[in-house]
Amino acid sequence: MPSAPRALIVDPRPTRAGTLERAARRAGFATERMQRADEALAGPLCEEHALLVFATDLPDHDGVALWTASRTEERLGILVAEADTPAETIVRAFHAGIFDTLVAPAEKSALTAVFERAAALVRHREHVARRRTAGRGYTAPIAASTAMQRTLGLLDRVASTPLPVLLTGETGAGKDVLARHIHAHSPRAEGPFLSINCGALPETLLESELFGHERGAFTGADRRRTGLLEAAAGGTLFLDEINSAPLAFQVRLLQFVQEQRFTRVGGTASVDVDVRLVIAGNRPLEPLVRAGDFRQDLYYRLNVFPVEVPPLRERREDISPLAATLVVRHAERLGRPAVACAPGVLEALKAHDWPGNVRELDNVIQRALVLARGERVELSDLPRDLLNRDRPAARCDRLPWREDATLAEVEWHWIRHVLDRCDGNRSQAARLLDINPTTLWRRLRARNATT
Repeated sequence: MPSAPRALIVDPRPTRAGTLERAARRAGFATERMQRADEALAGPLCEEHALLVFATDLPDHDGVALWTASRTEERLGILVAEADTPAETIVRAFHAGIFDTLVAPAEKSALTAVFERAAALVRHREHVARRRTAGRGYTAPIAASTAMQRTLGLLDRVASTPLPVLLTGETGAGKDVLARHIHAHSPRAEGPFLSINCGALPETLLESELFGHERGAFTGADRRRTGLLEAAAGGTLFLDEINSAPLAFQVRLLQFVQEQRFTRVGGTASVDVDVRLVIAGNRPLEPLVRAGDFRQDLYYRLNVFPVEVPPLRERREDISPLAATLVVRHAERLGRPAVACAPGVLEALKAHDWPGNVRELDNVIQRALVLARGERVELSDLPRDLLNRDRPAARCDRLPWREDATLAEVEWHWIRHVLDRCDGNRSQAARLLDINPTTLWRRLRARNATT
């Protein structure tokens, strides 16, 4: 939780200063009190003070002059005047940019109103600052292709809800980037974004990392550890490669998804947290459910809003802007002069099938930048297999249908190929084929009727 904003009260009258301090604390400020301006100017009045409350009649300094000397763009000032304070002093204070004024002695309701207005403005400024800071770590996904625009459209619609999102797609397709996109466009954008790869850790360590553990839970657990679920409270937790999660871990995860509470490893007390889950898998979960390797009840809990992330070969329009972005990003990081691609480079990249998806493209760009001698990435800097123009012709020599095959036979071969890639998932296959699921069902039925 963010710490309370700090207020400094500079007033030579202890009783009145105490009243001001209590009002400031009720509004949510952490307070400090001083009687002289030179004390404030000597050091304590630092950038961390969001509010300065000052009297006009300080014993060693003019109050408005104190405000002018200590004013910053973000700090608010409240002037405390006497009934006989000259109007010129109050006007001068407003010209110097104070937030508000109080005439002593002030009613409790007036004190409360002034300090609550100041606190509301401070909170708003902090909110804007946190959003700006959070945005620095977020880069919007590139979506020049229709397939990626469709995917981002779905994510933008679900981002504002608390629903879990299940991202499916091949390894390296950018599911982690899309998880951050969901978080950045959600009401939780100011909260933490944490991630864990369920396939990278053994079962016992995975449970400890996610749920935390109590002291003495196992050998070496010499203190309580806060897990990622607790650390991500108020934000988003990204669970990658959920298809690799052990069954025992799935049981504990199911309990949390159902109840929004869990127990630490080795503990008995329940811990309640408010976390939005984004889950990703690099294999379809339905076949794993049928094989008994993934719990059916957990699958239905996570599969509330499934979104398939298209592989890079199915969004070739994204390759050029992705490559250009990666060249600029990595050139700066690697200290290389190359900031552009020579003629033919982008065309060669677009012709490649990218079995490793965006991750493979990222690796190719980094390698090319290391090899580049000038300010451009040349064709000679790319791996040889990307420049092998004979591969498409070789694939055509091994077509799975006869040379005299009819259009209907070719279509059926391709439908069967796509269905095999999707492990029989007809909805997923229909999306890849860019046809309505009902159309696919009718063609399958018609084919079965003729065989």
